[in-house]
Parts: sequence; C-alpha cells; structure tokens
Amino acid sequence: MLHDDRSIHRFSDSSFAIEADRLALEVLVELKTTERILTRLLATPHDIEHLTVGHLFLEHDLDITPERLVLKHLDNGTVSVLVNGLEGTTPLYERPSIVTSSCGACDHPHLHNRLEVDRAGPPSSDTVSMEQLTKGFQVMRSRQPGFEATGGMHAALLLDQGDNHIICEDIGRHNAVDKAWGSWRSEHRDRRPRALLLSGRVGWDVVAKAARMGVHTIASVGAASTMAADTARSHNITLVSFWKPHSSVVIGRLEGLNDTNN
Repeated sequence: MLHDDRSIHRFSDSSFAIEADRLALEVLVELKTTERILTRLLATPHDIEHLTVGHLFLEHDLDITPERLVLKHLDNGTVSVLVNGLEGTTPLYERPSIVTSSCGACDHPHLHNRLEVDRAGPPSSDTVSMEQLTKGFQVMRSRQPGFEATGGMHAALLLDQGDNHIICEDIGRHNAVDKAWGSWRSEHRDRRPRALLLSGRVGWDVVAKAARMGVHTIASVGAASTMAADTARSHNITLVSFWKPHSSVVIGRLEGLNDTNN
C-alpha cells in the first residue's frame, strides 16, 4: 500500500472547503532478530522485503535473501520484520553505516573520511548513452503510481539491458534506492546495474550506496551536492544531474557515457 486518504481543508478562491486528500504512507519499520531490535526505519509499507535486503546490504554489508524474512503488520501500523540468521549480530546503530539519521550522515563519527566507500564488488563495465538515460527516465515517470497519486514519493530506477528495469518508490529517497537494490539482488545477484536513476536530487549518501552497488553512472532529475560530486569523482562514477532530454550537467568521467567523443 502506497497511500491513504486524510481529511483536509483546501484553500481556493479565498475560501476553505473540507475535502479528502491522498497522502503518501509513512510507517515505522522495525528490523529485528529473535533477540533484539536491529534498527528502525521510517518508510512506505510497500516492498518491505526488498527494503530490508537492500538496506542491510548497502548500509551494513549483510547479505540476506527475502526467504529469511518474516513480516508482521502490527495494530499500531508498525511493520515488524524478523530477520532469521542474524542472531548475535551487533545492533545496527552501533555498526558503521552510510545513513545514520533522517537528515543524512551528520551523526557519523568520521564524516570527513566518508568520501571513501567500500564497493560490494567490481563495477559494471557497461556504458550507457544519454538516449538510454532519457528512455529510462520516461519509463520511470510512467511507473510511479505513488507519486502520481500523492505528489510526495521518491523513485529510483536501476537500468538493465533492454527494458527490464527495476523501479521502486518510497517516501524516503534512501529507502527507494535500498528497495531497488534489494529487488535487483533478488533477481540479478551475479551482475551489476548499468545506471541508477533518481527522481530528485542526489547527495553524498546516495552516491555512496551506488558505489557499493558497483554502479558507474548516476542520473538525477535534481541537483547534485558538493560531496556527491567529490565522491563520484573519487570512485570514477559519472554523475548526470539536472537531467533533461536535451540538456544535463555531467560531473566526473565521461567514459561512462558511450555517446561522448572526449
């Protein structure tokens, strides 16, 4: 479920009217073992299995499969995810991670060293063209039911050969990326995505996640931050920001784009 209706007052033409509006769902998601809570996330309660797989892999280097998960929807709206096989694991808030608060990595004790990210494996050797990115964004825009209904959800797309792309939505942009990677890992464990496409801006945290995936090209509709640019350069990632069909800002290496002559 991606959204729910809430009563609102709509202001229009100098007057208020009581209506129902469709809002993006946001709930507490608890990842736990039989012994303890591992971590808590705020997320849209859809694709929770893939969110768990992607989050544990990208944030904590824990490689699990959906078959090890047991989901339970509690009466208070919380989604409880039992992760089998992680008994004895240190609580995740005590382990190194990329995202450690809702605003990014601002609580990380060694933030100044975070330009270096351990990759999960060798990056993809495939290149992409600006035309392929454009087609990917067109596909992503046509498959965002949550955003279409609410205007309040982020999307992430992992570009594959042909049109077999992975697209996920969530109230949180980090969660959308985690969901996409969790879905990718469930289907394509032995190969890397060609590119990561984002419906909004791109910061350091998302570039770090892409580096762990082994992605060499990131494209975003919105702007890139300074740390995103610096991290992309340090990992030889091509960063395409402010994407439009006929204009974009490219940061870093051009070798990831196969329609360049430089």
